[in-house]
Amino acid sequence: MIKKRILLIGTDNSGKARLASQLNCEMTEVKNRASLVYGKETIIVPETYLASPWMHKHIISLQQSVNLVVMIWTDQQTRKIYPPQFAKAFTKPVIGMISSQEATISKETLDLGEKNLQSMGVKQPYIVWSLDDQAQLKTVAQFILERREELINGKF
Repeated sequence: MIKKRILLIGTDNSGKARLASQLNCEMTEVKNRASLVYGKETIIVPETYLASPWMHKHIISLQQSVNLVVMIWTDQQTRKIYPPQFAKAFTKPVIGMISSQEATISKETLDLGEKNLQSMGVKQPYIVWSLDDQAQLKTVAQFILERREELINGKF
């Protein structure tokens, strides 16, 4: 039986490599690559796949190997890169995350993040975290791992 992983989708600098390191219980951060990166618990989709419309079908087909999809929006995102309602292409549960470089995330950033996640088709509630807060990152990763079954079964 194939091990089901967590699919992490986001732009460069969205924190997906940091999150993957925590979820995979690795001490070193995964380097950004132009190809898929498989970890013990995760699959990281590079921004190049997201930016290329002809690669979207490959991202969608990865759901065969996962049981949870995490779509990350960051305040560092300079352009709209996700297709409209992209989350609805997945049959697996999708959770949305808002990541920010701000130590204290402003209301404007939260509002913009929510608006973008909604346009991607991701339903609330969203997980919010600051990229510079290591303790917050550990909490987010622990939350996902401990509540994975609940998230998969739609009890989030």
